[in-house]
Amino acid sequence: MGRNRIGSALVLLSACLALAACETRISANATTNAPVLYSHVYVTVTQVWVNASATAGPDDTAWIQATLDSPQTIDLVGLTNGSLKEFASQLPVPPGTYNQLRLMLSDTSGTLTSSAQSAGAQFNNEVDYFDSSGVETPAPLAVPNASVGVTVPIKFVVQTSSDAIFAALGCSSSSSSSTTSSSSCASSTSSSSSNSSTNNSSSTNNNSTNNDTTTDSSSGLGTVTANAAVVFDANRDVARFAFTDQVGFALNARLVGYDLSDVGTIRSQLDISALTFDTNTNRPDVQVTAQTPSADNSRNVPVLSAPLRSDGTFILYPFPTDNDSPTSYDLVIHGPGIQTIIVKSVPVQSGTPTSASTVNLNNIAVTVAASTYPVNLAVATPLATRGARVGFYQTLNASGEIPYLIEERTVDPITGAFALDQNIASDAISIGTFNSGQTLTISDTTPVEGIGAYKLAASASVFGDGAFGDTLTAPATGTTTTTTFNGPTLAIPTGALSGTITATVTVTTPARYDKGALVLTHDGAIITSTPLDTLLGQASGTATLASIPSGDGGTAFSAGTYSAEAWVWNSNDASGTFSRQPVTGLIDLRSATTATIALTIN
Repeated sequence: MGRNRIGSALVLLSACLALAACETRISANATTNAPVLYSHVYVTVTQVWVNASATAGPDDTAWIQATLDSPQTIDLVGLTNGSLKEFASQLPVPPGTYNQLRLMLSDTSGTLTSSAQSAGAQFNNEVDYFDSSGVETPAPLAVPNASVGVTVPIKFVVQTSSDAIFAALGCSSSSSSSTTSSSSCASSTSSSSSNSSTNNSSSTNNNSTNNDTTTDSSSGLGTVTANAAVVFDANRDVARFAFTDQVGFALNARLVGYDLSDVGTIRSQLDISALTFDTNTNRPDVQVTAQTPSADNSRNVPVLSAPLRSDGTFILYPFPTDNDSPTSYDLVIHGPGIQTIIVKSVPVQSGTPTSASTVNLNNIAVTVAASTYPVNLAVATPLATRGARVGFYQTLNASGEIPYLIEERTVDPITGAFALDQNIASDAISIGTFNSGQTLTISDTTPVEGIGAYKLAASASVFGDGAFGDTLTAPATGTTTTTTFNGPTLAIPTGALSGTITATVTVTTPARYDKGALVLTHDGAIITSTPLDTLLGQASGTATLASIPSGDGGTAFSAGTYSAEAWVWNSNDASGTFSRQPVTGLIDLRSATTATIALTIN
């Protein structure tokens, strides 16, 4: 850092301390994982909220709410492999540590925003997918109870102006609520300069920006900006559902967020010359997922995923690099038609995707699986928790190993089964351990469950990870019919009780609709649903949602806030009559095991 830069920073610091006028702000960026099924997944953000509390519900009064100057439409498919798009820029927030962020999205079927129109979307939130004939088809992406928003667990720090400037100078600082601060500076300073944050919310880039000190041209004073990243996973956060003969999509978001001031990257390349590419996207249907042991050490859980590019490269970003985070991850290279590969202990490299070192995986060859087979939940035993995902796990045959998540699919929130069969590989697992400076060797092993066999477990928002249920066994070679399995169960989480929501339903025009469901959500994630078919032909009735995590007067359950809406349609014209009708108000089961709501279906 040159003398001019140091001098400028000290002048800025003096002005900030004297006038207490430096501003602190945040910018929010999106990155994602997306499968080859989709050509576009659009979401349109209108507001960003932040809260210091990790457990604050949508009705908490401490939310700091910021409305964007104009709605910002994000195409998630274009933000894979470490790309970032800034969708919220320079939002004013006080200094502090924030543990939750909430995104407010536009109404899907509302007036088309200019940003969605510019993106080429027909709806504010939309999925463009390839049907069974390879035809690209747009469909609205339902955002259940959009008025409540989508929560994002995150821990990020907005530094005070003085702390940020001291950090830029390579100093440690000690500040208080007074206008004086003390600092200790190292004898040498870095020659590198910090990146500047940008006000261009439509830009896409591969670089993160740290807590920066910039100069406001109008006042001559500094602005400290904290940069957050929100990670979407369109492979998991988008739920496909069927309503009569139509295909629908709903956001079933379980997002995560990271402070971009302290993150790293894993990037590498694989040999995919043996694979056939998807004809619609010209990419292989292969993903790389970084996994780490769960808190209870019962299984490995996904942290970040990325699709392989057409040249076999991939970038996983951003990984948290604070003192509490792993320094390496096991990579699971998986897809419905390939032999699964697990590379253990791959280190996170410091820096952004454009600056981080490449990890040499010796160009591991990805090969076609010996065979695959389609699976689905049995009609008689669907998943009771309709918003859950079903995971397919395999365990390496060695001491101390825990199951790895090989594939995962979100169930249809109406039926509790998969809207499309899930194809899984029936083959051995290729396994290797990364060791810097040594040649990576890969060898095949039979998983504990057996060739083509998988342990099954469900996971869901609020519920968490469920216990392992049945083991799925591969069918006889040559079998083409779908292999079915019983839906794994999810227990009420520790610290919660089993609650019930009773809906008093009024139908203004009986028989206008003949199909439907009452869908329950929590902070943007689908929890469960119950059928409404038998009520739609009559003027009134009741519907019950049971086994909902709740609290009581003695034991509060902070996550027990829910929202509900009816999805209804007429089977004679499903696409023309499909309607989502929300229930007004929040359903509060934080300190009660029962609640009653009124639902009017117009």
